[in-house]
Amino acid sequence: MYPDWPQSSADLVPLPLCDGPKLKPFDFQGGGQAIEFLDYLGEGSHAHVFKVQILGKIYALKLTGAKFRFVDVDCRRNPQNWHDTKEEELEVTSAFYHYAEPFSCECRAFGRLQEAGHEELALQCFGYLLLDEDNERAIYTRFPKTNFNGEMSYSEGDEDGDTEALQLGHQLVESELQPALVTKILGDLRLLQQLGILRIDVATRQMISGKLCDFSTLETFQLTNDDYLTFDNMMFD
Repeated sequence: MYPDWPQSSADLVPLPLCDGPKLKPFDFQGGGQAIEFLDYLGEGSHAHVFKVQILGKIYALKLTGAKFRFVDVDCRRNPQNWHDTKEEELEVTSAFYHYAEPFSCECRAFGRLQEAGHEELALQCFGYLLLDEDNERAIYTRFPKTNFNGEMSYSEGDEDGDTEALQLGHQLVESELQPALVTKILGDLRLLQQLGILRIDVATRQMISGKLCDFSTLETFQLTNDDYLTFDNMMFD
């Protein structure tokens, strides 16, 4: 499904593997992948989120990828669904998922913010990592009741798929949305668009302390690619 992704931590390079902004691997400062999983914060359409401690500091770890979350959307927007891609189509498929796959979207967006010197517009990102097998087992052991089968966990009456943890965060953020903060957020959106980061998933569920923290649903590639898809449709017609 991800033929170009690294097979081990030794293979990590700035991602995604396409032209444009990139996000660097997380710096473990020469040590092993020592991650302490403190709490499970919740899930969204594209990932599970954990509170972790690394090198004595607290981080939010967003866990995505084929083992933990499958994204059931139109394959033109997210080629995670292209399971039966033929070998001769691999090059074309790779070009699509480097731009459209949620993890790649985040790498490009956070890489662009770092490149432009505007990391203050979002929750700071310290890089990505390829979770090793020891930590993968630790997750299953530490959180045995969590659903990691790739599907969303829906609560009764929960139509949009947010878990209780994310709903609580939603309510807390709403109480903080005072006029000054709302004005700041609107200004941040304008700056993000000027940097080429478009179609952001703007919602209280993905804001922490007035800053955006989720860039997995960027649709810049789809918006431009649609022109070519509609051209194809015109020719078929």
